[in-house]
Amino acid sequence: MGVKTSDFSMSSAVQLTPFIQFFEDLGAPWEKGLIRQKLPTDFQETFYVPSLSVVTFVNDMAKREGIEDIGVQLESRHSQGILHPLLRQRLADASSLFSAIQAACEYSSLQGSHLHIWIQYCDDSLWLCHRGSISASIPGVEQFERNRLIRILELVRRFLGQKWQPAFLYIESRLDLTSKIRELIGGCDVRLGCPFGVVPIPLDDFAIDLWKNRTSALPPQTPHQNWLARVQSVLPTYVGQQHLNVDFVAELLCMSTRSLQRALAERGTTIKALIDDAKFGYIRAMMMETDLPIKEIARLSGFTDESNFTRFFRRMAGCSPTRLRDNGAK
Repeated sequence: MGVKTSDFSMSSAVQLTPFIQFFEDLGAPWEKGLIRQKLPTDFQETFYVPSLSVVTFVNDMAKREGIEDIGVQLESRHSQGILHPLLRQRLADASSLFSAIQAACEYSSLQGSHLHIWIQYCDDSLWLCHRGSISASIPGVEQFERNRLIRILELVRRFLGQKWQPAFLYIESRLDLTSKIRELIGGCDVRLGCPFGVVPIPLDDFAIDLWKNRTSALPPQTPHQNWLARVQSVLPTYVGQQHLNVDFVAELLCMSTRSLQRALAERGTTIKALIDDAKFGYIRAMMMETDLPIKEIARLSGFTDESNFTRFFRRMAGCSPTRLRDNGAK
C-alpha cells in the first residue's frame, strides 16, 4: 500500500460538481458513488481531493450507468463548471491567444497538483503541451484527458476561429477514440500513447507573438508541488467527518499509517497538528465570513459536543469563539 510521497496527486473538488450534476440529471445514485470513494458529498469550490478518488468515482459511475465518453458528454452540458474558479476567471479575462495560454500555464496547478500545461517550439509550430495529474494507464483517466483536449481546442478556436483545426494531435491514452470525439476534434491525424498531449499551433502572422513571448508562458513553481502542502490543501475538505484521523488520511493518500507518520515526522510535524490546523482554519473562515450560529459551525467542523468545540477553539485561538467573532465584527 505504500507509495512515494511525490506520487500523491490532488485535484480541485470543483471538478466533481459537473459530474454530480450530470448523474443527478440521469437520476443516478451519485452520493453512494462518492461515499464508495471516500469523497465528501458536500464541499466548497476551493477544496481539494485526491485525484485518484475523483477518476475512480467518475469511471465507476459511468460503468454502472452504461455511459460512454462521459468526458465529452459532460463538456456539452456543463462547459465551465469543471474548472477551478480562479482559472476559469483568468481564461475568461484573456484578450488574446497568448494571454489565454499564459493563464492556462500559470494557473493549471490550481486544477490539479500534477497537471502540467506548457509550450514548446517545434519546426514551424508552437506545441501547446499538457499532461494529466495521474498515469494515463489508470482506468477512467482518458475521460479527463478527452475533456481537457476539447477545452484546449475550444480555447484556441476562440481566437483563431471555430473552423480552426490542428494538423495533428498527440494523446497520452492508448485507448482508441470514439466517433463522437473524433467528430469534435476534426479530421486531423491522432497519435495515441504519447508521453504527453500536444495541440500544435502554426507560427503564422496571427500567432507569432506567442513565440516572441514564450518565456512568460512557462508555469512557475507553486506550493502544490510540495507534498506536505498538497496534504494540507486536501485536509480542509474532510474536517466535518467524524473519522478524520491518521488511518483515514493514510488510506486517502494510499499510504500505510506508519509510512504517513514517518513522512510527516521527517517534515517536523504530525497528523494531529495538520488536522487541528485544518479544522481551525475552516472554523475561523466560517466564523468570519458567514453568519452561521457557532453551534452549526461546530457541527460542520466535526464536533458533536459544543463544549469540546469550545475547548479546542480556546486551545487554538487563545479566546472563546464568541469573543473572536465579536472582535472581528468591530
